[in-house]
Amino acid sequence: MPSYIPKKTRFAPGTKRHGPDEVLDVAYLQELLGAVRTGIQDEKRRVRGLSAHNSKLQKRLEDLRQKEEELIAMTKDLQREVRKEKLRTERLRHQSQSARASRLMVQNCNGYPPLPDNHWNPYFVDPREFMSQFPSNPPISHGPIYHQVQPSQPPPPPNYFHNPHLS
Repeated sequence: MPSYIPKKTRFAPGTKRHGPDEVLDVAYLQELLGAVRTGIQDEKRRVRGLSAHNSKLQKRLEDLRQKEEELIAMTKDLQREVRKEKLRTERLRHQSQSARASRLMVQNCNGYPPLPDNHWNPYFVDPREFMSQFPSNPPISHGPIYHQVQPSQPPPPPNYFHNPHLS
């Protein structure tokens, strides 16, 4: 609203009496009409700006919802993978324990007792009464090895059959 009101205007907003002798200032009314039009245009511009900002926010919200759905799907996939891995680990642990138990019960992997082996590992008893697969050298104080009495090998077990192709 203009701060300057011409003197010849006797009609002003807010007056209660309007008589036929009152004179209206056309320039003031045109200025007032221009201010109202400018205010309406400013308000329309502000509404357009808000609606553009609102549409940007709606687009961003849709993008965030889509990302949320993707993350939820990825989380479910990872949980499924973890469950599968736990089951696999448990199954492997059970298999290793059952294989260990079958070895302790002298069974092969099919659950049958193993067949007797057809090989013979000789063992030696050295002078110090230790049993091993390899002969140990006696101490030097006993003299050279070829002067000492060599212990004889024990006989092979009864289920051993000599294979000339192996020796």
